[in-house]
Amino acid sequence: MLKRFLIVFLLNVSVVAVAHAYVIDRVAAVVNGHVITESEVVRAAETEALRRGLAGDDAHKALMDEALGSLIDRTLLLDEARRFNIVQITDEEVEDAFGQVRARFGSEDEFIEALGHEEITVEELKADLRDQLLAFAYVDKRVKFFIRVSVDDQKKYYEQNRERFGGREFSEVHDEIRELLTEKETAVKLEEYLTGLRAKSDIKIMGN
Repeated sequence: MLKRFLIVFLLNVSVVAVAHAYVIDRVAAVVNGHVITESEVVRAAETEALRRGLAGDDAHKALMDEALGSLIDRTLLLDEARRFNIVQITDEEVEDAFGQVRARFGSEDEFIEALGHEEITVEELKADLRDQLLAFAYVDKRVKFFIRVSVDDQKKYYEQNRERFGGREFSEVHDEIRELLTEKETAVKLEEYLTGLRAKSDIKIMGN
């Protein structure tokens, strides 16, 4: 959906994006009373490096601030989603997302091994997936729902980017263009919304 947030819940819904440490962990930030641990930030940075095709400790370290910011934003969105309670996630939706994660592995044994490596149970994974789905659904209702892209804007984009449509007429691609422009505008409006949330929230970043 919004690639900026695919770092965490935004992160191709993969097992490695979930961090549930069973050892004492250092606190990276506290957001409205919710603790974000350093291990969560590290795993988020590592996963984003993997998504971008980067390698090495330097690449991971360079993404640490970005990963922390995304985890903070995720926490703020989940708080709002639960406070307003305008969207609900069904068990069927969670099971479908869980099935998509499991399907990424060649066998059930590989899937179980990955869960063990990340020190996470099936129940914890499903709980995290529910949070991810809730955050996405809230953004759709609170931000994306109100965005309208005019036909004129669609035609303007088509004229400026004809080459990317391989000779197809506007009538053949207007739905594609509308969705593209809607996603772009959603990203802009979401950032504005998050800026407002950050300003009124109690956010403490350790070490700052």
